[in-house]
Amino acid sequence: MTRRVLSVLLVLCLLCAMAGCASMLDGPYEKISDYVENPAETPADTGQTVSNYSELRAKILTLVNAHETSGKIDFNSYDGKDIDTDIGKACDEVKMNTPIGAYAVDYFSRSQLVQFVSYYEVTISVGYRRSQDDVNAIKPLTTVAQLQDTITELLNTGGTSVTAQMNTSIIGEAQMQTYLKQAFFKNPMAAPALPTLTATVYPAVYSATNYNRIFEIKLDYGGMTSEELAQKLEEMRQAVESLVTASGVREQSGYDAILALAQSFVDSCDYSKDAASAPSAYGALCAGDAGRCSADSYGMALAFLALADAVHIPCQAVEGTLNGEDHAWNIVWLKGQWYHLDCSAGIPGDAAALLRGDASMRPNYIWIASADIPACPSDYIVETAQTAESPPAQG
Repeated sequence: MTRRVLSVLLVLCLLCAMAGCASMLDGPYEKISDYVENPAETPADTGQTVSNYSELRAKILTLVNAHETSGKIDFNSYDGKDIDTDIGKACDEVKMNTPIGAYAVDYFSRSQLVQFVSYYEVTISVGYRRSQDDVNAIKPLTTVAQLQDTITELLNTGGTSVTAQMNTSIIGEAQMQTYLKQAFFKNPMAAPALPTLTATVYPAVYSATNYNRIFEIKLDYGGMTSEELAQKLEEMRQAVESLVTASGVREQSGYDAILALAQSFVDSCDYSKDAASAPSAYGALCAGDAGRCSADSYGMALAFLALADAVHIPCQAVEGTLNGEDHAWNIVWLKGQWYHLDCSAGIPGDAAALLRGDASMRPNYIWIASADIPACPSDYIVETAQTAESPPAQG
């Protein structure tokens, strides 16, 4: 009996112990694990983290180069004294002192600087005054020759604007106008008159250490619309064809061809010493209100060049002075050498007076010798002239 009672008591004790353990598992408990840094305590690896002013400026410039309208920049262990001040300074530098910033950016704006545990974050917004297409159209140039070719192409295609970027400290608007004039004197049929060139430079002020600039080049054709420009060019083409046909030059050769072309031209155009507002072959080729063509020496030289080009007579326009006044004339290639020809002086009776060498032109005519203006060794003499199919290439 006593043994049976002890067994029951032992079972009851075991049941009580198990119930206590269960109640302990039902209560709250803590899990202990290794420490992991809070993600908000360090910036995400977005490639927009900066630690000094140079990196800050570079990140803002990257936004502009990509034509992004906004971007976040994180400051982690930044070594500057005042982040807010540096942000404003960097935005101003990009907008005012870099070519793409000065050309394309209208404004910068920014959010408030947000502080996290161990870094700061700001959002930079960019407003543009140029489209992505405008930026993509910028022509990268590396040499002055490429710039000259770009201006020549703009003129020869009747273009009105081009934007180019190159590294230079010496090229400005005046030099570009010279390049334009040189191109026009080689192709006077490109425009009714020499256009006016303007060049806006970005940034406007040259840096002592960075000469990279964007040039926005524009041509003004005297305020003419594209339709008016096309109409005048067509009038010039028709006038050239009419004069060439009337001269009979296509049925002649050598000296006789040059004489016939010059005679036909001089008979159709009156020389005027009143200088035109811009060099132009239009007035020398196309009759004005008085029913006659009239032009200064520049107009006559450019018009004769256009006529010679039409019948493949090698010819150039030369700019210099006559008796101390600005003057232009031509040089033509005939039977082995170059000769001076001034249609504004009329047509003399003998070949030597029409086609002249350098010595007989001086001292009344003065020009700057260069690779573009070949030497004319002597006056033309019919009996002793040598033959050559084409002139040597010039500078």
